[in-house]
Amino acid sequence: MADFGSECKVRLRVSDTEASISLPVAKLVETFGARWKLRPRLHPEYSLPEARVRPDYAVETSGRITGFLELKAPGHDVTPDGFSKRDREQWELMRRLPNVLYSNGHTWCLYRGGSRPLRTVRLEGDLYRSGSRLRTSAADGAAFRDLLREFLGGSPDASRLWASWCRLSLRCVSICARRCWSSSPSNAERQTVLAAGGLSPSLSPPWHTTGARCSSHAATEE
Repeated sequence: MADFGSECKVRLRVSDTEASISLPVAKLVETFGARWKLRPRLHPEYSLPEARVRPDYAVETSGRITGFLELKAPGHDVTPDGFSKRDREQWELMRRLPNVLYSNGHTWCLYRGGSRPLRTVRLEGDLYRSGSRLRTSAADGAAFRDLLREFLGGSPDASRLWASWCRLSLRCVSICARRCWSSSPSNAERQTVLAAGGLSPSLSPPWHTTGARCSSHAATEE
């Protein structure tokens, strides 16, 4: 934590954007993960076309993507109630992902597919001035470790995972349907396109039955 505070202090002298804390945050997450032998790898600007969002980092542990890290500039809120209009629009997409950590360097919020954080931890001190004196409080020290451990190594509840990915899958199906029906002039060609995409050729838009199954399951998560 002392190294994290020192690096943030130096970088924030030049700029106070989220880019200034990006590398220190990534190093901190990787350092804690290495202690638990999780060896996380952080992939910057990880595009998720199906979700129409690009988190600042995708986090890989044990060879698979297990979560996403989104950063905000120091002083910016990382809870939905305090988001700007632009951050709110991004949040409506990010919240559908099953394991997301939001941080502005000082406040850390872990979300698991819902609108409220599963865990929230705030550091003691000021990112601009504290430097190596940046700390977690005595009460929050264990909470911060638990938050990172759960983010890096925990398994999101299966029903939440299913609900999140149902929503993403429905969006992909909808896009495929629109493209297929607008660009393929004949029924035979439409069936060929659907089959190539792994979809049943017998389906016809807007596939209310398929959507209802996933939507009803996803609704239970809300």
